[in-house]
Amino acid sequence: MKGKRVGIIGRGKIGSSLYEKFTGLGATIAFYYGRSEEVLFASTLRENGIDGVFLAIPTTDKGISAARYIETSVNAGIPIFTCEKGALAYHAHKFKKRLPEFGYSAAVGGGTMILPYLTQRMRGGKQEVTIRGVMNGTLNYIFDQVSRGVTLGAASSEAERLGFAEPGATNVLSLINGELADVSMKACVLHNVALSHEEVITPDVLDTSYLSDEELEAIGEPGSGYRLVISFTKRLKKEDSDAIHVFSHATGEGWYIQGQFVRANGSSRYAWLPVGVENVLVVEEGKLGIDGRYRLYGDGAGAGPTTSAMINEFASWKK
Repeated sequence: MKGKRVGIIGRGKIGSSLYEKFTGLGATIAFYYGRSEEVLFASTLRENGIDGVFLAIPTTDKGISAARYIETSVNAGIPIFTCEKGALAYHAHKFKKRLPEFGYSAAVGGGTMILPYLTQRMRGGKQEVTIRGVMNGTLNYIFDQVSRGVTLGAASSEAERLGFAEPGATNVLSLINGELADVSMKACVLHNVALSHEEVITPDVLDTSYLSDEELEAIGEPGSGYRLVISFTKRLKKEDSDAIHVFSHATGEGWYIQGQFVRANGSSRYAWLPVGVENVLVVEEGKLGIDGRYRLYGDGAGAGPTTSAMINEFASWKK
């Protein structure tokens, strides 16, 4: 990275981790801005010699700020690498045809590389395919701990301490529901980037059902074994009888998208579920998986895996 000039937007955990890593790699930090410095950012891009921009801001405005940063950067011909979800969840109509102009692999799955992996697998327009996964490492960590007998409060506190949780939570319920908002954005990003030809969807059409205190108490009982599973199928499948619905949507291109808390303890159907903070993607191709069953696992939350994914994407960038 020596000789590279990079800019960073976002002064939170991920932004500061990027700063430390690039400094350690010998890159020059051309600028290090907060989320509200769009005007200064636009003027800075007029200077010569910036090799890449790194966008690491939380989604607090349905991706409006992130979308503007991405547009400004790609219009200036400078690649921008983002881990923010809102731009591609709420404003994908602006970027669907411009995806090769910026990096977004860290927007879903942290360091797991779910988006490029699935994009590659789905080339050719497979007709018979089932995709299931865990796309929120924080919730997976919390409910994996709960399934092992840890209380929901203790598991949630530990997730916050480790830096896995989205910012802004005031109690356990708001933490869990904040992560559900994150999952709904990620489901849309995955669809918009890797699955659809032309159609884009937003979290608004998913109509996410946030948990009530009673539902959280039920799934948060130590040992209850609930886990959040997202699925994308070409045929509508019934929800499990004891599942707790989170969202569902049928797209115009024939995808059925479902998110639900399922009781996974002791069920062979969910033997593929990861442990801890991992994310997973399971792809079954052909009827009943006759053409292959493929899995991708990796850390899905935390500054370390996310920043490594962004830096690796920059290092291998070819426009």
